[in-house]
Amino acid sequence: MSASTSAPSQEQIETAVEQTLVGWGAELDAGQKFWWMDWNRMIRDAITAMRTGEPVLYDDDE
Repeated sequence: MSASTSAPSQEQIETAVEQTLVGWGAELDAGQKFWWMDWNRMIRDAITAMRTGEPVLYDDDE
């Protein structure tokens, strides 16, 4: 990155990650479920983990 180029904002990063994951999910199964995974929930959890720096865990993960 050059000195004249500023780093992307957190919002830009989160939007880019969300769009990337939506694209991956659509390629696999048109945004529905793949191997019992809810892609929209996975995307929200990934963004939450990025924001907080903590993993998003559920009762069955612990």
